[in-house]
Amino acid sequence: PPAGAAGNGVAGVNAPAIVAAALAAMRAAPSFSLDGSIVTVGETIRIHLTVSTDHGSKGTLTINGDAVHLLEVGQVIYFSAGKPFWKKQGSSAAAQLFAGRWVDAPATNASFSSFSDFLDPHRLTSQLLPEPHSTSLHKGRTSVVAGQRVVAVSGTSSSDGSKSTIYVATSGKP
Repeated sequence: PPAGAAGNGVAGVNAPAIVAAALAAMRAAPSFSLDGSIVTVGETIRIHLTVSTDHGSKGTLTINGDAVHLLEVGQVIYFSAGKPFWKKQGSSAAAQLFAGRWVDAPATNASFSSFSDFLDPHRLTSQLLPEPHSTSLHKGRTSVVAGQRVVAVSGTSSSDGSKSTIYVATSGKP
Protein backbone atom coordinates (compact mmCIF):
# COMPACT_ATOMS: atom_id res chain seq x y z
CA PRO A 1 0.00 0.00 0.00
CA PRO A 2 1.08 3.63 -0.41
CA ALA A 3 3.02 5.01 2.56
CA GLY A 4 0.76 5.62 5.53
CA ALA A 5 -2.26 3.91 3.98
CA ALA A 6 -4.18 1.56 6.23
CA GLY A 7 -5.72 -1.63 4.90
CA ASN A 8 -9.47 -1.53 4.40
CA GLY A 9 -10.06 -5.20 5.20
CA VAL A 10 -11.18 -6.39 1.74
CA ALA A 11 -8.09 -8.56 1.22
CA GLY A 12 -9.16 -10.69 4.18
CA VAL A 13 -12.79 -11.39 3.21
CA ASN A 14 -14.51 -13.55 0.60
CA ALA A 15 -15.36 -12.45 -2.95
CA PRO A 16 -19.05 -11.56 -2.35
CA ALA A 17 -18.06 -9.37 0.62
CA ILE A 18 -15.40 -7.61 -1.51
CA VAL A 19 -17.94 -6.84 -4.26
CA ALA A 20 -20.50 -5.68 -1.68
CA ALA A 21 -17.93 -3.31 -0.13
CA ALA A 22 -16.95 -1.94 -3.55
CA LEU A 23 -20.60 -1.39 -4.52
CA ALA A 24 -21.34 0.37 -1.23
CA ALA A 25 -18.30 2.65 -1.58
CA MET A 26 -19.07 3.54 -5.20
CA ARG A 27 -22.75 4.20 -4.50
CA ALA A 28 -21.92 6.43 -1.53
CA ALA A 29 -19.23 8.45 -3.31
CA PRO A 30 -20.13 11.79 -4.94
CA SER A 31 -17.72 10.86 -7.75
CA PHE A 32 -15.26 8.17 -8.75
CA SER A 33 -12.84 7.37 -11.56
CA LEU A 34 -12.95 4.22 -13.61
CA ASP A 35 -10.33 2.79 -15.93
CA GLY A 36 -10.78 -0.59 -17.54
CA SER A 37 -12.02 -2.61 -20.46
CA ILE A 38 -15.15 -4.47 -21.42
CA VAL A 39 -14.46 -7.28 -23.86
CA THR A 40 -17.31 -9.12 -25.54
CA VAL A 41 -17.55 -11.16 -28.72
CA GLY A 42 -16.62 -8.76 -31.52
CA GLU A 43 -16.27 -5.65 -29.36
CA THR A 44 -13.75 -4.14 -26.99
CA ILE A 45 -14.57 -0.98 -25.06
CA ARG A 46 -11.77 0.78 -23.18
CA ILE A 47 -13.12 3.00 -20.41
CA HIS A 48 -11.49 6.09 -18.92
CA LEU A 49 -14.16 8.01 -16.98
CA THR A 50 -14.72 10.31 -14.04
CA VAL A 51 -18.32 9.77 -12.99
CA SER A 52 -20.17 12.22 -10.77
CA THR A 53 -23.58 12.36 -9.09
CA ASP A 54 -23.84 16.10 -9.86
CA HIS A 55 -24.20 15.54 -13.64
CA GLY A 56 -20.62 16.57 -14.38
CA SER A 57 -19.26 13.24 -15.62
CA LYS A 58 -16.68 13.07 -18.40
CA GLY A 59 -14.25 10.77 -20.09
CA THR A 60 -13.44 8.66 -23.10
CA LEU A 61 -14.75 5.36 -24.39
CA THR A 62 -12.63 3.70 -27.03
CA ILE A 63 -14.83 1.31 -28.98
CA ASN A 64 -12.88 -1.13 -31.15
CA GLY A 65 -10.12 1.47 -31.47
CA ASP A 66 -12.36 4.49 -32.11
CA ALA A 67 -12.32 7.13 -29.34
CA VAL A 68 -15.59 8.74 -28.27
CA HIS A 69 -15.20 11.69 -25.89
CA LEU A 70 -18.10 12.20 -23.49
CA LEU A 71 -19.13 15.15 -21.35
CA GLU A 72 -22.23 15.53 -19.21
CA VAL A 73 -23.44 19.03 -18.39
CA GLY A 74 -26.64 19.00 -16.38
CA GLN A 75 -29.14 16.83 -18.23
CA VAL A 76 -27.30 17.07 -21.56
CA ILE A 77 -24.75 14.58 -22.92
CA TYR A 78 -22.12 15.87 -25.36
CA PHE A 79 -20.00 13.49 -27.38
CA SER A 80 -17.38 13.80 -30.08
CA ALA A 81 -15.76 11.16 -32.28
CA GLY A 82 -13.71 10.89 -35.46
CA LYS A 83 -14.66 9.80 -38.96
CA PRO A 84 -13.98 6.07 -38.44
CA PHE A 85 -16.49 5.91 -35.56
CA TRP A 86 -19.19 7.75 -37.50
CA LYS A 87 -18.67 5.61 -40.61
CA LYS A 88 -19.09 2.43 -38.54
CA GLN A 89 -22.07 3.74 -36.58
CA GLY A 90 -23.80 5.68 -39.32
CA SER A 91 -22.60 6.47 -42.79
CA SER A 92 -20.02 8.42 -44.76
CA ALA A 93 -22.44 11.36 -44.72
CA ALA A 94 -22.66 11.19 -40.91
CA ALA A 95 -18.87 10.99 -40.72
CA GLN A 96 -18.52 14.07 -42.90
CA LEU A 97 -21.11 16.00 -40.89
CA PHE A 98 -20.20 15.00 -37.31
CA ALA A 99 -16.50 14.01 -37.25
CA GLY A 100 -14.57 16.08 -34.73
CA ARG A 101 -17.65 18.04 -33.68
CA TRP A 102 -19.48 17.92 -30.38
CA VAL A 103 -22.97 16.48 -30.68
CA ASP A 104 -25.46 16.98 -27.87
CA ALA A 105 -28.54 15.08 -26.77
CA PRO A 106 -30.73 15.04 -23.67
CA ALA A 107 -29.50 12.40 -21.21
CA THR A 108 -32.98 10.87 -21.42
CA ASN A 109 -32.85 10.37 -25.22
CA ALA A 110 -33.20 6.60 -25.79
CA SER A 111 -31.02 6.75 -28.93
CA PHE A 112 -28.05 7.78 -26.79
CA SER A 113 -28.81 5.72 -23.69
CA SER A 114 -25.63 3.64 -24.11
CA PHE A 115 -23.56 6.79 -23.63
CA SER A 116 -25.66 8.18 -20.78
CA ASP A 117 -25.47 4.81 -18.97
CA PHE A 118 -21.68 5.20 -18.78
CA LEU A 119 -22.03 8.68 -17.24
CA ASP A 120 -24.68 7.85 -14.63
CA PRO A 121 -22.94 6.47 -11.51
CA HIS A 122 -25.89 4.35 -10.36
CA ARG A 123 -26.56 2.75 -13.75
CA LEU A 124 -22.84 2.25 -14.37
CA THR A 125 -22.21 0.49 -11.06
CA SER A 126 -25.26 -1.72 -11.59
CA GLN A 127 -23.96 -2.78 -15.01
CA LEU A 128 -20.32 -3.30 -14.06
CA LEU A 129 -20.69 -4.66 -10.55
CA PRO A 130 -23.73 -6.91 -10.28
CA GLU A 131 -25.17 -7.65 -6.88
CA PRO A 132 -22.99 -10.33 -5.26
CA HIS A 133 -25.81 -12.91 -5.18
CA SER A 134 -26.43 -12.70 -8.97
CA THR A 135 -22.96 -13.80 -9.99
CA SER A 136 -20.65 -16.71 -9.21
CA LEU A 137 -17.63 -14.94 -7.68
CA HIS A 138 -14.05 -16.06 -7.05
CA LYS A 139 -11.37 -14.15 -5.16
CA GLY A 140 -8.05 -13.86 -6.97
CA ARG A 141 -4.58 -12.69 -6.11
CA THR A 142 -3.52 -9.40 -4.61
CA SER A 143 -1.44 -7.31 -7.01
CA VAL A 144 -0.62 -3.69 -7.88
CA VAL A 145 -2.52 -1.66 -10.49
CA ALA A 146 -1.41 1.93 -11.21
CA GLY A 147 0.59 1.99 -7.95
CA GLN A 148 -2.40 0.85 -5.86
CA ARG A 149 -2.56 -2.55 -4.11
CA VAL A 150 -5.70 -4.37 -5.24
CA VAL A 151 -7.39 -7.74 -4.95
CA ALA A 152 -8.92 -9.37 -8.03
CA VAL A 153 -12.45 -10.73 -8.04
CA SER A 154 -13.64 -12.73 -11.05
CA GLY A 155 -17.20 -13.69 -11.75
CA THR A 156 -19.57 -15.39 -14.12
CA SER A 157 -23.05 -13.90 -14.48
CA SER A 158 -25.88 -16.29 -13.66
CA SER A 159 -28.12 -14.51 -16.19
CA ASP A 160 -26.01 -14.59 -19.36
CA GLY A 161 -22.77 -16.43 -18.55
CA SER A 162 -20.58 -13.39 -19.20
CA LYS A 163 -17.26 -13.30 -17.34
CA SER A 164 -15.55 -10.34 -15.75
CA THR A 165 -12.75 -9.41 -13.38
CA ILE A 166 -12.63 -6.35 -11.18
CA TYR A 167 -9.76 -5.05 -9.07
CA VAL A 168 -10.67 -3.56 -5.70
CA ALA A 169 -8.32 -1.35 -3.69
CA THR A 170 -7.04 -2.96 -0.48
CA SER A 171 -6.38 0.41 1.19
CA GLY A 172 -8.55 3.48 1.48
CA LYS A 173 -12.11 3.05 0.22
CA PRO A 174 -12.63 -0.18 -1.73
